[in-house]
Amino acid sequence: MMLGVSDVWTAFCLDRAVHAFGSVLQSELDGVEGKTAQEITRKRERILRTWLELKQQFRNPSGMVGPKKPDGEV
Repeated sequence: MMLGVSDVWTAFCLDRAVHAFGSVLQSELDGVEGKTAQEITRKRERILRTWLELKQQFRNPSGMVGPKKPDGEV
């Protein structure tokens, strides 16, 4: 009863949903390949940040494409 769900059916459904989410995420993390342990760790952290919608460490490079506009121009 960590979340305070007292209804048995709701608790069961929540448990199943959390298990399904965790299983799919773990499968994706286990499938990461790389040349070094550091590269694998970096890729796994990126997957976790994406899945958990955490703030990315670096700017999205797709937003930097295109010519730079002069100051004050929108």
